Amino acid sequence: MAIIDDFVKCYKNQYSEYDMIRKRVESVIEKNLRDSGIMAITSSRVKDAGRLREKLLLRQKDAEYNTFEDIENDIVDFVGVRIALYFPNDQKKVDSLIHYLFDVEKTKSFPNEQRSNNIYSRRFSGYCATHYRVFEKENMSNINFSKRIRVEIQVASLLMHAWSEVEHDLTYKQKKGLVSFDEYESLDEINGLVIAGEISLQRLQRISELRITSESKVFSNHFQLASYIYDRVEGRTTHGVAMGDVETLFSVLKSQGRLTPKKVDNDLQKIDYSDTIPIAQQLIDMYADSNMKISHLVLQAKDQKSDYETATKADDKVVGAFLLSWIGLEKTINSLMSKMNTLSKLYSPHNTYTVLKEQHILSENQLHTYLDLRKVRNELVHGVESPDRQLLQNCIAKIATLNGLLEQHLAVL
Repeated sequence: MAIIDDFVKCYKNQYSEYDMIRKRVESVIEKNLRDSGIMAITSSRVKDAGRLREKLLLRQKDAEYNTFEDIENDIVDFVGVRIALYFPNDQKKVDSLIHYLFDVEKTKSFPNEQRSNNIYSRRFSGYCATHYRVFEKENMSNINFSKRIRVEIQVASLLMHAWSEVEHDLTYKQKKGLVSFDEYESLDEINGLVIAGEISLQRLQRISELRITSESKVFSNHFQLASYIYDRVEGRTTHGVAMGDVETLFSVLKSQGRLTPKKVDNDLQKIDYSDTIPIAQQLIDMYADSNMKISHLVLQAKDQKSDYETATKADDKVVGAFLLSWIGLEKTINSLMSKMNTLSKLYSPHNTYTVLKEQHILSENQLHTYLDLRKVRNELVHGVESPDRQLLQNCIAKIATLNGLLEQHLAVL
């Protein structure tokens, strides 16, 4: 009893820390769902201290709490996020997204484990969902906390989440007293309707995707584009499908007149599926890496989605100078590789690095500099915050030095 009271007191003192993590995790999930073209509603909460105490008192006999660590290991949902999917078929996409964004400790699938009762034997499967116990990756935030805090992410269809709320409050929390046989039977009946509704939604999504593909018309929004790309690339990667920012990709392809299934297929044949870089980012960079106009368009798209009120990336002169220098460097590398007959049909920064290394065009230190510069470029174009302006100015000088060395190699070929 004493250790529970002490823990709850400490928990109350740290509540703002938990809540900050809740907001950050939900924001990251919400943004990436939207960017990836996945239709869903997210919600989140930090467990109420009073209800936490009640739960700990109920579990203490079986759990045998001796230390704070025992409690932290037993309670997995201090912070909880829910993802309610419009279309159940999107579960695989969300699974890949969660594994890409977070360090996943454990995955728990339902209805493998269900609460049973002695009053009614259900005919339908009950709660169907996937729960993830995750931790933020170290690069998600610059804020240093005293410890990593586990977050539970619950993923199910919008219909299933609605049913589970009613079922949970009636049977588990018993907000309206003991549940009768007829009430259990009604919940089971509604669960059957929910499962039938999910099947209908799956079929509707499948029919819509087939229609879009067969018509060969221009994609009208990034949701259609994302669904089409996922269908084409699923199974090609060994590490799951990380889609990335399809919303910005839609703008890039639209500017290039490449929003038809046939043209998207052609572009998908040029990317490196062994790379862990998200699909959309590879497709964006295929055009933006050596085109100032496209790079500027990508920055404008990022600015429109940014919550920052500072000067935008697209209008920053230092950003423009950096990108101009980087594009010049990439063009020199492409010219060099073309003359050496090593220019790959795939768009692959890794392949570029390999050629520069194996052909002894750059030294080890110069190769490290090239990789560091690419990281800065990727953070600028695809990251949330713009790199420091002084860092960009220093990078411009380094790019000029590398470009000069590569031009010397080009001149003697």
